[in-house]
This record gives sequence, structure tokens and C-alpha cells, in this order.
Amino acid sequence: QGQFPPASTFKVSSVAAAVRDGYGLNGIYPCPGSFNVGSRAFRNFEGQGHGPMNLHRALVVSCDTIFYKFAYEQWLRDGGTKPRANPKDPMVAMARDFGFGSRTGIDLPDESGGRIPDRDWKKDYWAATREANCKGAKRGYPEIAKTDPGRAAYLKAVANENCLEGHVWRAGDAANFSIGQGDVLVTPLQL
Repeated sequence: QGQFPPASTFKVSSVAAAVRDGYGLNGIYPCPGSFNVGSRAFRNFEGQGHGPMNLHRALVVSCDTIFYKFAYEQWLRDGGTKPRANPKDPMVAMARDFGFGSRTGIDLPDESGGRIPDRDWKKDYWAATREANCKGAKRGYPEIAKTDPGRAAYLKAVANENCLEGHVWRAGDAANFSIGQGDVLVTPLQL
């Protein structure tokens, strides 16, 4: 029943998605310490780069930046924040093909299905949380501002962005997805 972000163990699905999307199985890919997803730097663990490597080595050393690059390029090909009709979303599709986001059907009660977020899930989540975010954007966080005004301002800005554009599947969503983070949840049995 437990659902958890699978983190780097999820990269097996992301490798398969990248290969099915046309990245060479035996290709050599750079593994820098960080990769810019739009204007934001996404980093490897401890910011360490590992040089050029194949996909097997990318799994062994858990090179996040290779996966960020794949996810970002795929997201751009699908149209970015203004997606084309029927975007491919290769990593989402592969994760579902692996069985993530669905119950396995094991003969045990109350099995959880996990969550493989996608553009539709993001819209539904936004619809469910928009009112609270808009309220936070308008009202602010006066109780937090008393002790930490910087944090209160940050929370207000995040609430405002989520109020107005929380339905948008962003590059960071795709990048986080690629390494089994963000809104991805799987069960131990699925994994």
C-alpha cells in the first residue's frame, strides 16, 4: 500500500524510454555536474560530473544530468509549455508500459496504484488545489512572516504561480520525472 518516490531506481524506465525515443543504446553521453533545464541548473548528487559515458555507466554512477537532458529535449520536442496535439511524453508512456501507476493485481487487499503524473494529472491537481493557492497568493502567510519574512514572501510567490499557472507541465516536471522524483509515486511491489 505504500507509495514512495522511487528516485534513481526509476532510471531503468527512463533509459528504456530514451532508447525507444531514438537515443542510441550504445551512445556516449556527457555527464556534467549540472545541466540547465531552461534557466535553472539541475545538478547531479553533490554537483559531481563524471565525464562521457554510455547508458550502462549512467545507471551505475546514477548520472542525473544525462536523464535531465533526455527529459528536457523530449519535453521541448513535445512543444514545451504549449504542447502539440497528442504529445508523445516518452518517459510517461514507458513508465506506464512498465506497469507503474497501475495496480499489479496481486491477490492482496487494498493495493495502491502509485502515481505516474502527466499533463492531465497536473491539470486535475491544479483544479483541486487552485483555490487554496489563490487564497495564499492573495492573503500571504502573515503567521510565517512574523518570524521569517523571506520564507513568507517565497511561499506567497509560489502560491501565486500555482494559482495562475499550476496546470502547466513544465520542463522541471519532466526533468524530475526522469529521475523518479517530483510527483512520481510507486509501490515497492511495482518497483
